[in-house]
Parts: sequence; structure tokens; C-alpha cells
Amino acid sequence: MILIDSSIWISILKDDDSQHEKGIKLIESIDEKKITIFDYTYSETLTVLKQKASLKVCFAFLKLLERMNLDVTISDISQIELANRLFFAGNNKLSFVDCLLLATAKLNNAKLITFDKELQSYWKS
Repeated sequence: MILIDSSIWISILKDDDSQHEKGIKLIESIDEKKITIFDYTYSETLTVLKQKASLKVCFAFLKLLERMNLDVTISDISQIELANRLFFAGNNKLSFVDCLLLATAKLNNAKLITFDKELQSYWKS
């Protein structure tokens, strides 16, 4: 299982994103059959794209997922419980969505791909 953070999806869909080319190359290098997108990443990606781009770009995200044949997977209680522990652990600056992504990756022994340096540092620790 490979989890792609919203930072990657956003970079691909926003032509003016500083990581746009890097994001496209990264996605092209991944076996699409191994990618799983969870409800919280889907939600965060759409929200940021609506705020920083447009509804047209949001629809482009949906079409991309369709072309890649990716369905949105719903979080389960074990992910939420571990995310709560990570979120309330204290000294981190992670959003709850980032904690959910970390929890999901850890619980599924998945690969996590992100451009978020804060999230990367917690993933590697």
C-alpha cells in the first residue's frame, strides 16, 4: 500500500505549484495499483484545491482519480484512535489529518509519500 499525501496531489493539479513537475514525475513512477486514497486525504485535497485554485481544478482531481481507477477508502476506528494518540502526544505541529495519515501508514505498514517536511520528519522517526 502506498499513501499519497494531499501535498502531492495538490502539486500535480496546480500548474503554479513549486513542486508541480516533481509531483508529476513522482506519481508517474508509482505503480497505481498500490496507491490507496483515504477519505481524509480526498477531503483535504478537494478543500485546498477549492481554496487555492478553483472548482474546475477540483473536478480535474476527481477525473485523475477516475483515470487511475482509485476509489476512496473510509477510515476505520483503529486509525482514528492512533491518530488521536499522535495528535495529543504534545510536541508536534501536525494537523489531525496528518496524524491520520501517519496512523494509517503505520497500521498498514504502508509507504507514505509527502512533500510536507514536518510530516516527513515524524514518518522517519
